[in-house]
Amino acid sequence: MALIRGFQTLTDEFQVAYASSKNPLKKLEAVVRAYVRWGIENRHYYNIMFIMNAPKYSDYTGTKMEAVADRQNKVALQLPKIGTTILKEVAAYNGSIQPDEIQFRLLHIWSNAARHGIPLHQSGHA
Repeated sequence: MALIRGFQTLTDEFQVAYASSKNPLKKLEAVVRAYVRWGIENRHYYNIMFIMNAPKYSDYTGTKMEAVADRQNKVALQLPKIGTTILKEVAAYNGSIQPDEIQFRLLHIWSNAARHGIPLHQSGHA
């Protein structure tokens, strides 16, 4: 249940950040900032969700906890869905991202935000 709560609160933060602007570049920046801020303010959840060798969904397949793990997995998958939506909007907005690069860019931004804080350049390009 801790993973579900952690992923849900982070998803809620992403949704608020996403809704904060009509401009896709500003949305992207807001979501990345929300991710870093949330990780700092909720370091214990962050550690369980992203760093610790905590059991993952596949560890529960075929057990009585599979339904709970499935629920957690569905909540967690909302995060990359929001990220993908924003990057598609950025691609349509200024063409700085090709549609076939979206998944790579999402992983790149996500990992850099986790490692270095906000990786966005002042020029506004993702």
